[in-house]
Amino acid sequence: MTTNEREMADLCRTRPGIFGGSSEVGIVVGLRKKMGHRVRVDTPALDRLPIPCLVAVRLNAFVDHTIVVREVRGGELVVMDPLYGVDTIRLANFARTWTGTAIWIE
Repeated sequence: MTTNEREMADLCRTRPGIFGGSSEVGIVVGLRKKMGHRVRVDTPALDRLPIPCLVAVRLNAFVDHTIVVREVRGGELVVMDPLYGVDTIRLANFARTWTGTAIWIE
C-alpha cells in the first residue's frame, strides 16, 4: 500500500489540534477506503490478539491513544507508539488501559 500521513489523516477523518486525533471508527473507515474489506475490527481476548494490530489504550478518562502491537514477548508487548517510538509494555499494564478493540489487515 502506498500512502502518506496526509492522505491517511484525511481518509481517517483525523481532527486537528491538541484534542484532535483519529477515532477507532475513523481509522477503520480510512483503512477500508484504502485497503478494502481486508481490514478487520474485533474484540479479541488478550491472548488471541492478532499481530500486528492497532489498539487503543486509555491515557486518561477523556483521551484514548492508538498504538501498534508488533509482538508479544514473554509477559510484554512490543509496540510502536507515535509518542514514544518502539517501546515495551507489561501485559498487566496493557490489560488495565486497553479499550478491548483491535484493528488489523488480513
